[in-house]
Amino acid sequence: MKLFVAIQLLLFNTCHIAYGHMQLANPFPVRSPLNKENTNKDYSYTSPLRSDGSDYPCKGYHNDPFKPTAQYKAGQEYSIEIAGGATHGGGSCQISLSYDSGKTFKAIKSFIGGCPLSKQYKFTIPSNAPSGNALLAWTWFNRLGNREMYMNCAHVTISGSNDNPAGNSKVALSGQAALHGLPNIFLANINQAPQCKTDHSKEVIFPFPGEFVEYGSGAKGAADKGYACASNTTFIITIAATISVVLQSSVKNTSSTYSNLCMPSHYGQQPINCTNDPFFATNHCEKWYKSLPSSHHVEVQSPVPIPNHATISGRLW
Repeated sequence: MKLFVAIQLLLFNTCHIAYGHMQLANPFPVRSPLNKENTNKDYSYTSPLRSDGSDYPCKGYHNDPFKPTAQYKAGQEYSIEIAGGATHGGGSCQISLSYDSGKTFKAIKSFIGGCPLSKQYKFTIPSNAPSGNALLAWTWFNRLGNREMYMNCAHVTISGSNDNPAGNSKVALSGQAALHGLPNIFLANINQAPQCKTDHSKEVIFPFPGEFVEYGSGAKGAADKGYACASNTTFIITIAATISVVLQSSVKNTSSTYSNLCMPSHYGQQPINCTNDPFFATNHCEKWYKSLPSSHHVEVQSPVPIPNHATISGRLW
């Protein structure tokens, strides 16, 4: 009887690994049950992140001892491989890098729609990525089923040049500074600001996918973005007021990558992207706002007059 139970448990675990949801199979993520060299394995690796966000990022494994399972070179193309059978009708995925032990993840490739219907996805390490240890993350928002976020993270080493010349880069930024110019990954369904929730049966159209994007069938140009975020009116008003003050005082924050996205090109124009999406505002414009000298921060709780800006539904646009 004991032997029968043991066999049943073995079969259950085997099927769970092979035919459960989806998981990163190459490179092996931290504590992957697929990695024979792991002594500490998570046999529920195909489970999504907890809805309360308590195991974000990386299922809570981002601070595990560093054991790289892949070596990459800056500027080179590679592939990740996904294992599992329950694709939940696909969805949208991102591949990202973190050099700060999971505090921030910068998207280097976005797949909008049809992910992970395929089992292999190509990406390129940024040509000006710095040398060092990093976390490579695969995140997935399933189209069908419960509203969830999946995230697997692998320890990787990257060989780059911290003094990399501009080359084909649009801006002569080196190493880590270049990654700061990449968008943060999209977050939803895990109780993280700005409290986004994905819609059932719809592909998530990432608000800021980055330069390198692949679209699944019918996803490009979709009218519905596939998610909704909680209102962030106070911050939107604050950033709009700050834009006004910054422009009037002729302060240029050229060190910030987001200044050209969150600030009008000249006084009187509408802010670009900053106020039309709470996710973008919180994760991108807010960083630009906080990087400004405190003397240019304008904290307001109600709309303030800004010349040539229209007020729509209580927001400054």
